[in-house]
Formats: sequence, structure tokens, C-alpha cells
Amino acid sequence: MNGNIPSCLGNLSSLTELYLSDNQLSGIISSFLGSLSSLTKLDLSYNQFNGSIPTSLGSLSSLTELDLASNQFNGSIPTSLGSLSSLTKLDLSHNQFNGIIPASLGSLSSLTELDLFDNQLSGSILAFLGSLSSLTKLDLSDNQFNGSIPASLGSLSSLTELDLASSQFNRSIPASLGSLSSLTKLNLAFNQLSGSIPASLGSLSSLTELDLSYNQLSGSIPASLGSLSLLRNLYLSNNELRGNIPDSLGNISLLQVLDGVSNRFNETISSSSLPPSLVVLGLSLNHH
Repeated sequence: MNGNIPSCLGNLSSLTELYLSDNQLSGIISSFLGSLSSLTKLDLSYNQFNGSIPTSLGSLSSLTELDLASNQFNGSIPTSLGSLSSLTKLDLSHNQFNGIIPASLGSLSSLTELDLFDNQLSGSILAFLGSLSSLTKLDLSDNQFNGSIPASLGSLSSLTELDLASSQFNRSIPASLGSLSSLTKLNLAFNQLSGSIPASLGSLSSLTELDLSYNQLSGSIPASLGSLSLLRNLYLSNNELRGNIPDSLGNISLLQVLDGVSNRFNETISSSSLPPSLVVLGLSLNHH
């Protein structure tokens, strides 16, 4: 289907779910959608909508899922979305939103999934994100943020996926991320992070993938990473890491990829201590 959303849909006062995804619909989203007071799910993803999000969507008090991904929306994220107290999923990814993440989103206490990746958002990530205690997935990758990763993210105890890749973060990795005991995937690649890898990351007992590649990290690999018994992929390439490679990595029986390309490690690692199916990149192996 193509064309605009007809305004007559605004008369459907009892409508609870509206799915228009994967079409060729275009134009701006008119404010009449804000009159659908019974709406619980709105999915307009994968179309060709443009312009800004109407602030009237903030009046949809029953809304639990809002998916506007993969369109051509621009402008700032309206602060009115912070009024959607029942919202569990907010996906604004693959658009052209700019400006900062409004602090009003910190009021979305029921939110379990927040996807803002692949936009043009900028500024600092503020500590209010740490108040979203129900979050299981947070993806802010491919934006233009700066400054530090807030330590408050370490309080998101339900988080299973955290992706902050390619977003121009600098400074150090906060040690508080080691408190995310439910985390299975952590991606901080392609930033400007400096300092050492916090030993606290060795406490991420549920972690299966850790990507710290393409940063400016220095120091050595902490031996505590050998405690990550479920880890399958460890990407450390293109940093300034050096020193000894900890023998404890041999304790990770499920490890499939260990990538240390373009660092300054000063010794080989014994292949006999590593899982036989492991793919090792950028590290010298001692076969004795």
C-alpha cells in the first residue's frame, strides 16, 4: 500500500491495535492518531513516513508498544512520549532523529525494550536511563553521542542486551557495568573509549558475547574474564592492549572466537590450554 494514512481512521475510537508495517506508506503522521484513546499497539515500521512525530501520540495512555522503526522521521524525539506510562516497547531505530534523548523518557517505568539505534542523536547520555529498571534491551548504537557512558546503567539489573557501539563515547568503561548479572551481550565497539578494561566485567556470569574492539583501551586483559564460563565471542581488536595474555582464558570451554588483532601483547598463549574449536585472531600461539 502507498499514500498517506487516511484521517478517517481517527474515528475508530474502540481500536486497540493498528499494524501498517512493511508497506510504502509516506507523508507525515497526522495528529489524529492521538485521538485513538483505546490503542495499545501501534506499528508503522518499514514505510516511508517523514517529518516529526506528532506530540499528540503522548496522549495514548493505554499504549504498550510503539514501533516507528525504519522510516524517514526527523527532528527531535518529543518529550510527550514520556507520558506513555504503560509503554513496554519503544522502537525509533533507523530514522533521522536528532538532538538529545529527552529526560522525560526516564518516566517510562514499564519499558522493557528501548531501540534508538541508527539515528543522528547527540549530546551526553544522561543518568536518567538508569532509572528504567524494567529494561531488558537497550540499543543506542550508531548515533553521535559524546562524553562518558553513565555509571547509572549498572543499576539495570534486568538488562540482557546493551549495545552502545559506534556512538562516539569517550573516557573509560564504568566499572558499574559489572553489576549487570543478567547481561548476555555487551557491545561497546567503534567508540573512543580509553583506560583499562574493568576487572568487574568478569562478574557478568551470563555473558555470551563481549565486543570492545576499535577503541583506545590500554593495559592488559584482566584475568577475571576467565570467569565468564558462558562466553562464546571475545572481540578486543584494534586497541592499545599489551602485557601478558591471562591463562585463565583457557577456562572458558565455550569460547569460539578470540580476536586480539592490532594490539601489543608481549607473549604467546599456549594452544593446549584453549578449546580445540576456538578461532584465534591476532595472537601468537605456542603449540608446545
